[in-house]
Amino acid sequence: MTRFGLGFIIAGVLVYLLSSQTQIGWLYLLDAIIWSLLLLSAILPWYSLRSLSIERRVMAINSTVRGREFLGPVEDDNIEVQFSVKNAGRLGKYFIKIRDECPFDTKENRYRDFFVIKLKSGSTVYFNYSANCYLRGVYSSSNVTLVSWGFLGLWQRKKEFHLPWNITVYPGYFNLEEVSITNIAWGEFGQAARATAAGEIYGSREYRYGDPLKYIHWRNTARLGRFMIREFERAGKASLTVLFEAGRSFGSGRETTLEYGIRIAASLARLQIGSGGTVGIIAGECPVLFTGWNEAMDYLAAIQMEGKTGLGDVISEYEFDGFLVVVIAAADSELISSLISLNRQGKLAAVVVLEGFVENEALGENITRLTNSGIPLIKCSKGGLEDAVNQLGYMLLINEKLPVAIN
Repeated sequence: MTRFGLGFIIAGVLVYLLSSQTQIGWLYLLDAIIWSLLLLSAILPWYSLRSLSIERRVMAINSTVRGREFLGPVEDDNIEVQFSVKNAGRLGKYFIKIRDECPFDTKENRYRDFFVIKLKSGSTVYFNYSANCYLRGVYSSSNVTLVSWGFLGLWQRKKEFHLPWNITVYPGYFNLEEVSITNIAWGEFGQAARATAAGEIYGSREYRYGDPLKYIHWRNTARLGRFMIREFERAGKASLTVLFEAGRSFGSGRETTLEYGIRIAASLARLQIGSGGTVGIIAGECPVLFTGWNEAMDYLAAIQMEGKTGLGDVISEYEFDGFLVVVIAAADSELISSLISLNRQGKLAAVVVLEGFVENEALGENITRLTNSGIPLIKCSKGGLEDAVNQLGYMLLINEKLPVAIN
């Protein structure tokens, strides 16, 4: 019942009392009209939502990601959604409001409202809208709510439908294959460029944008007058493991230490697996090791914050192969000793410190301890994720922590 309907009931009671005292005929008539309208207004909303069925489906994914190799949208992609309302009853339905919940869109656009003034018997009405995949995650279903008002808006009735989405929104990532290594001075490698662990040289090819400059074939470059790159019989199968904390998170919305860790892991997985290496991702009790691109993205999309196992426990339990990239929050000082120990073992390729997510965080002391231990360090401020990821990719490439792509 609405406030207007409650006012009608109060008015009906008052008119009835007044007519009983005065015995005026038209007051009895007015009272009868009031209660009839209330009864009619109560029945119509109930009837209007009977025999209605509703369906929802994703029509298209408008993705900006090039070379996407998995099903489902990536963060910031748009999807086209269509839902339909069908009236299977014998009579028409009137004045129906439809509210569709889109759980992965922004907070402001989470709910979308549509109105049906009249829906004839046996007919179907269609609605289309575009939704932004703002939040990564696995979304199985959400509610669609139908609301109907009775005559004069005296009564209101709601009916909820639990409709499937069956959609996975994958985390966004940065394409580190496009990291501009050409910003390095050409003379940094020069004649000292050598084919380390990549394999035996069997030829050369013309330079392509993004190729590591350390593999330039200088002799063929001078002979042909254009930059040439060494090619190898096989690429190194270097292993890289990314660790970040999923037991707790600082920040809000998508600007959290957990979401930053997930995006960093996705970006490194894209580069590592695309270059012929293997990758492991550890963010809780169920890590994935030596995984493929699709499996890594499925794992990252499904991560939820769980406080059972912290990153410190993981570091102490696992025997790691290859190199490690660890993502920590500046406010988390508990891991400093564990990271220093890993660095002494020669396991650490880089540590990314996420800063600016907590007020008055004790950043200086932690950074000093890490840098004094000789740990390769990248600071990532809130809002500066892309720059930090590009720096990280650059650092790993020039320090030979990533394999060379097979050609």
